[in-house]
Amino acid sequence: MAKKKIVDTIIDINGYKLETNDVIYEVVPKFDADAPDGLKRLKTTKLLNSSAVNTHTVGFDETIGLWDTGLYAESPMYAGLPLEVREAIESKVRELIVIPFDNKFGKDPKTGKSRLDHTDPESTFWNRVNRTSFKIELYKGRIFNTNEPEQLLQLFIAISSGVLAPKELESTPDFKGAQFAVENKKDVKTSQQKDDLLEVKVMSAFGNMLDSKKKLTLALNYVGVTPPSVFDESLITSQFKRWIDHKENSHQNRQMFLEAVEKVNDPTGYKELSYYKELQNLFRKGVIKKEFENFTIDGELIGTSNFKNVAANAIKDKAVETKILEYIKED
Repeated sequence: MAKKKIVDTIIDINGYKLETNDVIYEVVPKFDADAPDGLKRLKTTKLLNSSAVNTHTVGFDETIGLWDTGLYAESPMYAGLPLEVREAIESKVRELIVIPFDNKFGKDPKTGKSRLDHTDPESTFWNRVNRTSFKIELYKGRIFNTNEPEQLLQLFIAISSGVLAPKELESTPDFKGAQFAVENKKDVKTSQQKDDLLEVKVMSAFGNMLDSKKKLTLALNYVGVTPPSVFDESLITSQFKRWIDHKENSHQNRQMFLEAVEKVNDPTGYKELSYYKELQNLFRKGVIKKEFENFTIDGELIGTSNFKNVAANAIKDKAVETKILEYIKED
């Protein structure tokens, strides 16, 4: 019995792995790190308009007489790539996009060739002579189902031509001109599940530490959260929730807190976080001086850059630890 052929269903587009088998992609607003702060919070480059639709087609290169579809090795968008790379792209695209499309829609009755043929300047498919001609409509919420050959074709060309940015690459030069981004809904679901699990872990760790005021205070101080002057569980919980639910930094904040909890529950880490707090106090009192990136006590260097580095240095360097302990009492 012949072995069943295992087909690689991934197409590499400028470093992006496009999954072509049984995946739903959704068009979303594109985030621009250079956009005004108000638009950054909306995770987009422009004010959102739910009815905005961008329509794109492929261009015809008059010089070489070809439609620039990216479906063939000769496509102008591949100019500069080695022949073997272009041929490898064509082979993969033919197997995963061109053949399934031809099987569903048949050949061009006029030419007998694939409707996707890129050599016919009079192509009724690429020329948009009627409603059946090729076009890509992009708008927020647009869905591409890779099991539908025409939708996979549109998705591939949109990404290849740079008018639609993969979410992971939306800030890269290749997609600078794109107004919209696109994300794999499977990846989004997985990401959301990870975020949900992370939130549960964070709240569990926080709850467990409410009975240990000293440890919780050290952990919060280490991540930059200043607890209320009066340790009240309701107040500190509200403050902590606001911090971990920050619109832009929630994931980062949650990871930071779990790392601080891991440290404070370890004897060496506990000492490090204690030193970190004491170093801040000594700096406020003027005991510790800072010149450029260097921190000193009595003119002696104890560390550089920031107090987290200094605290970590004190754990490793006995001389530095001794110098700090001249001014503080160990817990």
